[in-house]
Amino acid sequence: MTPAEEAIHLNVLDQTFPAWRFTVLNSGWWATKVDPPTEKERKLGIHAQIRRDHPHALVSAIAEQQGIISARRGISV
Repeated sequence: MTPAEEAIHLNVLDQTFPAWRFTVLNSGWWATKVDPPTEKERKLGIHAQIRRDHPHALVSAIAEQQGIISARRGISV
């Protein structure tokens, strides 16, 4: 992936998931939660940081995290 393509992906991720901050480091795509998870959220499986090899895999992991949070709040997604 070119630096320009990475920049596009990072921009889309930033705008789509404002509760997370994104970086690319050593060929890994990282998402870091803006507000760290509480102890209760950690026990439910919420992570402060996620790393994947590709931005699409990172989106999938974040969607899973959002599903956990939504289920906790009783919201269907």
